[in-house]
Amino acid sequence: MLKAITFDYWNTLFVDAHGTARERRRAAVLRAELAPLGLDPPQTAIDDALRSGFDFFDRVWVREQRTPLCAETVDHILATLGARPPQASRARIVDEYEQVLLELPPDPMP
Repeated sequence: MLKAITFDYWNTLFVDAHGTARERRRAAVLRAELAPLGLDPPQTAIDDALRSGFDFFDRVWVREQRTPLCAETVDHILATLGARPPQASRARIVDEYEQVLLELPPDPMP
């Protein structure tokens, strides 16, 4: 009896054609939310934190066989930067991280 059907989404059905633009937006929102807290990490630190967030996402996906919540990934990125923004600021970062994927979605594979 058939119990489940799965589809390989990334690079099979869809390709991430806007990843660089999304990362620029995510870096910008980090800067905008951290600046009022007196935090101004260099671009290399933000780039490293975003890469670390991707690595975190991938580790959770592979080891736990689940997609981590956006909030989990943002928390990892913020921890990598040594930042502890207020809850309202963290919520804005999470919201922007979620929204940018809807605004700059992956493209269907040709």
